[in-house]
Amino acid sequence: MRFAAIDFETASYEPDSACQVGVVVVEEGAITFEKCWLIRPSRLYFSERCIAVHGIRPRDVLNAPTWPTVWKELLPLLETRITIAHNASFDMNVLLNSILGCDEIAPRIEFQCTRLIARRTWPGRTGYGLHPTATSLGIQFQHHDALEDARACAQIAIASCRQVEADSIESLESILSISRGHIECDSKVSPKSVNRKKRDQRNSIAAINAELQAEGNR
Repeated sequence: MRFAAIDFETASYEPDSACQVGVVVVEEGAITFEKCWLIRPSRLYFSERCIAVHGIRPRDVLNAPTWPTVWKELLPLLETRITIAHNASFDMNVLLNSILGCDEIAPRIEFQCTRLIARRTWPGRTGYGLHPTATSLGIQFQHHDALEDARACAQIAIASCRQVEADSIESLESILSISRGHIECDSKVSPKSVNRKKRDQRNSIAAINAELQAEGNR
């Protein structure tokens, strides 16, 4: 099991206003590396509502690195692994817009969402936000701290793999019938549930085609 869990906090509701990012690297089902950065946004405007959520203020990031500096450290951790986030559409949108805001083209980064994973692994629950999901699994963390949230996200993914006896994110996706998303250039495609019937039909057609090809090669 190999992936990198990520979480962003933003200064405002603008998707290119990241003020903190945390990343947790998992290798063979265990956390092997983690790091958190405060980020100085291009605009030092912080929404009062965002401050109320994460507690980060302009004075906290005055001497923090800007996004291009952080991205140089973060990219090697993401480009060779699938990226995991909770409510991943938000975090990957922040990542994409942060990259584009520096006049760079986003590399292809594939990602999966632990909110979707939790819905498929533990159906029937009343809520699948990060806090209720982590709490239900006995995971203790300080919500809205980027590193704490990324670590909780990683632990949810690990717990799901153990629950369904998956040994990788790829096998987890297959068992849960979910497809992964990706960002690339200036676009984002989100993870989603796959219709099991259609998936089985596609697999059957692929198997028949493979058999026909094998017969033709004999």
